[in-house]
Amino acid sequence: MAAFTAVEKKLNDTGSTVKSSRYVTVGTTWFSGTFTKVVKAGQVTGSKTREKFQLAVSNLTTTNSQISVRFGLCLNYLW
Repeated sequence: MAAFTAVEKKLNDTGSTVKSSRYVTVGTTWFSGTFTKVVKAGQVTGSKTREKFQLAVSNLTTTNSQISVRFGLCLNYLW
């Protein structure tokens, strides 16, 4: 039983050391900031892609009304 207590104490001490490490804190902050930037870039890219797609569809539908009716029905299900 004493061996388990010693191992538990060692794990707790190691966990406390890792949590209070400056390097862990800096690394976590950096990763969080980088992840946030990547997510924002993905959102911007997605919205620009949607805008370009809608512009292409509107250009296509103005040139051919028969396509516009069929394609417009499909777009209602996409967006």
